[in-house]
Amino acid sequence: MLHIYIDTALLAVPNYGYGDAASVQELIDRVTHFSALATQDLPLKIVIGNDTEHCLGPDFPDPVSIQQFLDDEGLGQYYSANDLFRQYLTIFDRADRPATLGMFEVFSVSEFSADPALPAGLGPARLAQETERIFATVGVQIDQDNIWRVGSSLNDTDGTEFQISAVVHTASHDPSPVDGPLQFRFTRLTRTLEEIGDLLNFQSAEELWRHGATGADLQLAIALGALAMKRINCPDATWKDLTPFSIGSQFVESLSAHGCARTQRFSSTTFELCAQIVADLGIADIGVMGRPHQTKRSRDNAGACRTHISGGRLALRLMHWDTGAGIEFANVGVKKALVIESGAFGKETSLDLNYIS
Repeated sequence: MLHIYIDTALLAVPNYGYGDAASVQELIDRVTHFSALATQDLPLKIVIGNDTEHCLGPDFPDPVSIQQFLDDEGLGQYYSANDLFRQYLTIFDRADRPATLGMFEVFSVSEFSADPALPAGLGPARLAQETERIFATVGVQIDQDNIWRVGSSLNDTDGTEFQISAVVHTASHDPSPVDGPLQFRFTRLTRTLEEIGDLLNFQSAEELWRHGATGADLQLAIALGALAMKRINCPDATWKDLTPFSIGSQFVESLSAHGCARTQRFSSTTFELCAQIVADLGIADIGVMGRPHQTKRSRDNAGACRTHISGGRLALRLMHWDTGAGIEFANVGVKKALVIESGAFGKETSLDLNYIS
């Protein structure tokens, strides 16, 4: 599952864009975006620090400070301070905290460096130190089940990948799950995210697939991968240009059983095939199941279909139901014992992805 750890400085009023109205507006809009994400039924978690409110101190947002900030930046006519305040509060109220997640949380670091370097002159100084702490916390997460991103508070950076190096002095656990006893030095890649649409590329989508543990995780990954594929030839493609699809109740289990999940041998091939089918590119060689007549599912008359994943002795097949209105990925199986799973009615996974642009 995707975890977005929002930099505390993004929630500060004023924010790091102070003095540049365009930067201020971009960061405020980012708060609005993450606030909305926190209320969406998507397989992700918005995370903020255990002591975010205390850390913000005098820069904690309230209607008066927000209005003053907007007026100072000439943005008062474009926003409602009260509406923005509610969006900040949504993040404070809905976000998960490291303590409740049981994650390894960095408390203090020294000798921090980033490549590319974080912008100079971030202030106030306590928030600059908090930004370094959060980059370090995300950097030390090595988690097979979850993907971590920093919900960025920065503008004008050279990229979304930072090579972070730091010495961790204090943390929520000792020793750490990967880096050993405190204090320790680590050097690791840390990625930022400004909006969920930043994941709309094939590499990020496949990363989500490799970490997927639920039908919702896999549906998000397939959808992002499919739209990324579609946009290679159709740059203006939207979700409406994809084949509607869902994940059947037995699909996830069947992937692991046949070497098609996470980092297993056929995982990448299976992911790419799913994305090709949803993108409707005409690449996947989809065949019908059943002779002389196509197998039908009794409850909805959906037609059984199968596509080759591999040849040789295993001869794996990806199977889905064609419901007429879309498809439902059912399971993976081997050719010699090919069975398409009907799935439990009402237990299929279907996400509303229209919020991702």
